[in-house]
Amino acid sequence: MTTTVEGRQRFTVTCRYPRDLRDNPQAIATTFWLPMPAGGAVPLGEVAKVVPARGPSSIRTENGQLATYIYVDIRDRDLGGYVADAQRAVQASIQFPPGYYVMWSGQYEYLERATARLKIVIRLTLLIIFLLLYLNFRRSPRP
Repeated sequence: MTTTVEGRQRFTVTCRYPRDLRDNPQAIATTFWLPMPAGGAVPLGEVAKVVPARGPSSIRTENGQLATYIYVDIRDRDLGGYVADAQRAVQASIQFPPGYYVMWSGQYEYLERATARLKIVIRLTLLIIFLLLYLNFRRSPRP
């Protein structure tokens, strides 16, 4: 019906009518009456054009800001290599206006977390192995 603005957010206002009226805009225009400020009522079709329209399915926000997502399905390629190439391409060819930014999320985010965790675990494991080897094979004084 309209758009309402609340701070930085914009919300589309829609009306949802009973299923039997949704396919017939003329029925909506003549069935629903709007009260007038001075009294009385008029049919909706007298003050508005009633037509079917497809609106947004949902409003997505993240961290209090509007967000949009681009989904990528990768075949025959590793995820880390694809994202590295995509990051270089985006950085080289797209200049974002102030307030806009890009985040790489989804499975790539999990990959980054696992890589960071493995860096710590592998170092710790190697340290423990060398410590055990040292304790096992260190020279002991001979009597």
